[in-house]
Amino acid sequence: MNHMGSTITPLPRPLFRLDAEQVRRFGAIVDRAGACDLLAQWRTEDGYDPSRGGRPAVVSDGAILIIFLIVATSGHPLHLTQCASLLTDPDTTDKALELLGLPARDKARTIGDAYEATYPRWYSRLWRALKRVLDCIDPFSDIPHWRRLTKAEYDAIMTEHDDDREELCWARATEFFNRLIAASMEELPQHYRDNWLGDLAVDGTFIASSQRGTRKNLRPHDLVSSDPEGGWYVREGDHKGTQTALTKTKGEVRWGYEATIVAGVITDQGTHNQPHLIHAMSMDRPGHSPAVRALEAIRHLMGNDDVPKGTIVGDRAYFPNAMTENYHEPLRRAGYTLVGDYPKNKLGRTHEFESMKLVEGAWYCPAIPDHLVYTTEDKQAGRIDEQTYDDRIEGRRLYAMRHKGTDDTGTSMAFMCPARGSGKTLYCPLAQKSERDDAKKKRLPRMVQAQLPRDRRSCCTNSTSVSIPHSEGMKYRQTGPAYQTPAWRKTFGTFRNVIETRNDLIKNGRGMGASIGDHTRRLVRGFAAAWMFTALGVISTNLSLIARFLRRVAANLTVPPPVTAPPSPPGASSPVGKPHGPPHDTTGEIAA
Repeated sequence: MNHMGSTITPLPRPLFRLDAEQVRRFGAIVDRAGACDLLAQWRTEDGYDPSRGGRPAVVSDGAILIIFLIVATSGHPLHLTQCASLLTDPDTTDKALELLGLPARDKARTIGDAYEATYPRWYSRLWRALKRVLDCIDPFSDIPHWRRLTKAEYDAIMTEHDDDREELCWARATEFFNRLIAASMEELPQHYRDNWLGDLAVDGTFIASSQRGTRKNLRPHDLVSSDPEGGWYVREGDHKGTQTALTKTKGEVRWGYEATIVAGVITDQGTHNQPHLIHAMSMDRPGHSPAVRALEAIRHLMGNDDVPKGTIVGDRAYFPNAMTENYHEPLRRAGYTLVGDYPKNKLGRTHEFESMKLVEGAWYCPAIPDHLVYTTEDKQAGRIDEQTYDDRIEGRRLYAMRHKGTDDTGTSMAFMCPARGSGKTLYCPLAQKSERDDAKKKRLPRMVQAQLPRDRRSCCTNSTSVSIPHSEGMKYRQTGPAYQTPAWRKTFGTFRNVIETRNDLIKNGRGMGASIGDHTRRLVRGFAAAWMFTALGVISTNLSLIARFLRRVAANLTVPPPVTAPPSPPGASSPVGKPHGPPHDTTGEIAA
C-alpha cells in the first residue's frame, strides 16, 4: 500500500517451495492450535487403538495441514496436485522434509520411494492424509463424493444417518478450525492484539460448490448434486433456497454453503492502520440457522474471561430476526452490546413495559409523542425529508429513559425518568416540586397535560428509578447508541463495512491468498472440505493483513484517517459478495 493508502499493492507471492523456514512458521500455527492433539484425542474417543497394528501413515496430520497452509498463502489453487508438486519438487529441502516427518531425498531413493519418480504414490498419500483429517470432523462422513448418487441412494444413506454423530462432528469442526484461525492471529505481536477491545462484526457469505445442485421433486433414479450437503442460495431475503424463493427470485440461483464470518473491529487503528482480523467462523447451508452458527463461532470468545467483550453488529438475520435464546440472550449475558437494524414491519414501537415504550431499540417515557415514535416510518413513506428526520431522531433524546447502570448481564437494568435527576431533559407536571423547579430553572421543554399517560405506572410514580427486566423487549432492544443517531450510523456503518470487506478478501483474494470464492480452486467435494478450505482462506487473509501491517510499521508508512461508508438504507443490499459482482472499494482503512 502506498503512503496515502489509496491503492492496494499486492504482496509478492511467497516462494512456492518447501523449505525449513516455511515449515517452521506454519508448523508453529498448527502447534499453537493444538490441532494434532485434538485429532488424536477424537480418534481415541471414536475407538481407534494404534496398538492393534496396521501400517502407520506416511504423511501425518501435521504435515498435511502445514502443506495446505503453505499452498493457501502462496496464491496457488488448493488442489492436491499442488500439494504433491510442492512435496516432490527438486527444490524442496531435506530439512523441510525432516521437519514434516518425511524421509530425506537420498533415503527415499534408496528404498525405491524417490519423490521425483513416484509422484502418484505421494499424491495418494497426501489424499489419504487429508481424508483422515476430514473423516474425524465431518458431520456427513457417510456420504460418498466420488460419484453422484441417485435420490434413492441418497435417501437410503440419510435414513441411516447418525444425527448424534453429525452434531458431535459439527462441534469438533467448529473448534478445530477456530483454533487454527486463532493461532494465525498470534502472528501479530501481543501489544497490537491488545488494541482490540472486543468489538465484533458478523455476517454470512455464500461459498459456491458444485455447479449442479439438487432439484426439487426428484424421482428415485434422478441424480442429486455431487455436493448433496449443500443448498440453494438466492440473493433476496434470508438467502434460503426454498421452493417459494426459487420460484420468485429474479437473481441468479447458486448451489453451495454459507460461511458465517466473525471479524474483530479495531476502534483505534493508529497511524499505521492496524487491520481488522477474522476471529472465528462456522458453516452451514445458505440461510439455515445463521444466528446459531454465529453463536457457535463466537462461543470460544464468550467463555474466555481474558477476552474483552464489546459491541456486536450483524445484519437482520442476527438482529433482530434471530430467536432470542439463540443470539440476544447468551451474548448479552456474556457482556456484549448489541447494535442492529430493523425491517420495515418492526419500526416504531415494538414493546411496552409499565407504560414505557420500546421504540426502535430504546426505552422512552410514556409521554413520547407519536410523531417521534413513527418518525422512521414517516421518512420511508416520503412524508418527511432528511433534515426533519434527523431533527426528530434528535428530539427522541429528550424522552429517553436514562440508564442508571450499564450492566446488561444480570436480570434487569435500572432506568430513571427523563424528568428526574440532575441530568433531566424535560419538565413533567407529575414530577416532585423540586424536580419541576429545577426543570424551570434550566428552561427545559415542558410536557403538556395532553401528553401525560392516563395509566400512570411505576415509571411515573417512582421518584428514583424503575427496573426493567432484560427479558422485556429482548428481541428488539439495543444497548448501544440510539437508532439512527450519528453515533449509531457510525458504529453500524463501520462494522458492516469491515465484515463485508473481510468476506470479499476471503473470496476474491486480490493478492491475499486462497481466493476461495472460485470453487474451481478447491475441487475436493463435501461439507467438511468446503469448511476446511474456507478456514484456509480466512487464515491466509489474516496472515496477509498482518504482513502488510508489519511492513507499514517497519517502513513507518502512515495512512489517512478511515473513511466510513454510511450503512445501507433499510431494504438495500450490499454489492459485496454478489455472484460475479464488481470488487468492493477497499481503499483506506477498510483495506486493512
